[in-house]
Order: sequence, then structure tokens, then C-alpha cells
Amino acid sequence: MLESKKTVLHVIDTLGRGGAETLLVGYVRELKDYNHILVYLSENNEFENELQDVNVIKLGFSRKTTLLLYSLKLYNIIKMYKVDLIHSHLYWSTIIARLSNLKKIPHFFSIHNKINETVFTKHPYTKVLEKLTYSKSQTGLAVSNAVKEDYIHSIKPAGDIKVLYNYIEDKFFEQASSLPVKPKSNAKLKLVSVGNLKHQKNYPFLIKAFSKLNNQSVCLDIYGAGPMYNELMDLINKYQLSETVRLQGSVPHLEEVLPTYDAFVMASTVEGFGLAPIEAMAMGLPLLLSNINVLQEVASSHAFYFDAYNSDEFVTLIHSIIKQEVDLYSHVHEGRKYAHGFAKRKYLEELSNLYCNALKGVS
Repeated sequence: MLESKKTVLHVIDTLGRGGAETLLVGYVRELKDYNHILVYLSENNEFENELQDVNVIKLGFSRKTTLLLYSLKLYNIIKMYKVDLIHSHLYWSTIIARLSNLKKIPHFFSIHNKINETVFTKHPYTKVLEKLTYSKSQTGLAVSNAVKEDYIHSIKPAGDIKVLYNYIEDKFFEQASSLPVKPKSNAKLKLVSVGNLKHQKNYPFLIKAFSKLNNQSVCLDIYGAGPMYNELMDLINKYQLSETVRLQGSVPHLEEVLPTYDAFVMASTVEGFGLAPIEAMAMGLPLLLSNINVLQEVASSHAFYFDAYNSDEFVTLIHSIIKQEVDLYSHVHEGRKYAHGFAKRKYLEELSNLYCNALKGVS
């Protein structure tokens, strides 16, 4: 008699098209050895087409409502579907999942950002909640060593915190295989940046830096949506950069867009991992990245780095590239090979092993 599949409950704050959400949807569709229940707390489900074969449940949570009420709702879901393992993503989902886990079934919680910078410093009570609900029986999965160190420094956990790097989809490698390394050219240098329009992405820095380039032969397209759209448009208009810096919105197939550019730029002040630069690296784009420790960790020596608080340093780097004083494509070949370390199959294998080992411990 064949053993029935184990049931994994995945909990996440929203199903908007952010990095954590895309990661979750991508691996749930591939882990076919398990039954999956996906619960999201609030907002709309933007992945309906991708999740047609997955049982998706909206909890209807709001921070203004009672945590215990929604923890009870989640507990009833756990009981109804006879859940064997929980995997939560992001802060509020993890808190509610912990409170609902009365049977103490195995629980993984993914940490996608430096939690001290993105959560605790904004709302001090969240750190108290984290410490009260955390137990050493839970296993944290940090998306980078920098995120792991931040969590350990903030919480001083007694349990296990592992590093499980994010993955990029195979399509970025497949598209790259037919792309030659671009030769140097006297044409306009076309830069691209990808990421939600929010403060940690540091887009005002880039816009102000471009105002110092005095309309030289360089331009920037920014792909993403978010709450800073109007603020960024005001800055672009203030510096009269409408022909140089463009907000392009979100696009469904980045792998088709990226090859039209000469280099990828990210000026973030805070990142948990940095998925977009690895996708660009896999496709053969040179990387210009802020020198925060997370980006240096994930991109290693395969990028040019600049100070995210010193626009003159960024401007100097661009001038050097335009004048061909530096070889923009010097990191591309090794970078493509390096990017294979973030292949999806590797992630799926590591995550499946973690699930399997946790379930063996309770069988």
C-alpha cells in the first residue's frame, strides 16, 4: 500500500507579486510529493492562474483585528486538513502560524529581510511578539547569511536558523544561452533597474545621480510598481529627466526585457537577498550594485560596487564606463557560471530534504 502524501500548510501575508510571494508560488507548484494548502492573510490573489491546482484560502486578517481570532481560524484549517508541516513566510504570517500551532507540528519560518531594519525598528512591539511566540522547536530559513546574522543578533534564538538562498527560474538561464556578451559600443549606455517602488530600493538616489550626469550618453529604465510612483515622477520632472529616467511599470516576462539593456543597476540600502541582480547576471548583464553586505554576499566578485549614499561615486563609475576606462563586461562570463548556484532545482532539493527530515522526526 502506497503511503499517502503529507500535507504542508504554507502561510504568507499577501499574494501580491513580491519576491517572497513569487518564490513561494514557484516552489509550491514544483514540490509534487506533498499536498499543499496555501493560506494568505489579506489583499488580492495575483497568482490565480498559477495556483489553479492548489487549495488557496484567504484568512482576511488585518493588523487592527485580534491576532488570537485569526490564529484560531488558522488552527481550524490545520485541524480540518490534517496538516503535517507548516511553512510560514514574512512576519505576521509567522506570528499567526506559531499561535495556531497548538499540536506543535514541525514549523519552518522563512526570513526574507533583515527583520530588525524592516520590522522591529518601525514597530518596537513586534520584537516582543517575535520573542514571545518563537520556540527552539521551530526552524528559521534565512535567505542570506546577512539576514541570518541580523535575526540572531536581534532575537538570540535558541533553535536552528539555516540559510537557504533564493532561486531564479530556469527561463533566465535558457534565454541567456543564446545571448553573446555585448561588445563595447559608442552608443548610449542603457541601464535597467528592477524592483518595487519603495524606499529601500533607493530610487531617489539614482534619479539625483542622473541629474549630475548632465544628459550624457546614458539612460535608465526602472521596472516595478509601488507607493513611491508619484514621488519618483515628481523628482524626474524636477530634474527634467523624462527622456533619461523612465518608470516602466511591471512586466510579466522580464527575461524578454533584460536582453535589450547593457547593464543592471541596483542602489538598495536594504535587501534580504537580491533576486533581480542574480536574474540579470544569469542572462549575461553586467551588474552595478550598492555595496551593502547582502548584495556583496550574493553577487560576490561578479559586480561593480558603489556607495548607496554617495551619488558622486556612482557618477564617477558611470563616467569611467562611458569613457571605457573600465571593462564593463569583465565579470559577465564568470558571473553566468556563478549564477547556476542559484538554480531552482538546487533550491527544491534542499527544501524537500528539510521537509523530509522534519517529518521523519515526528513519524
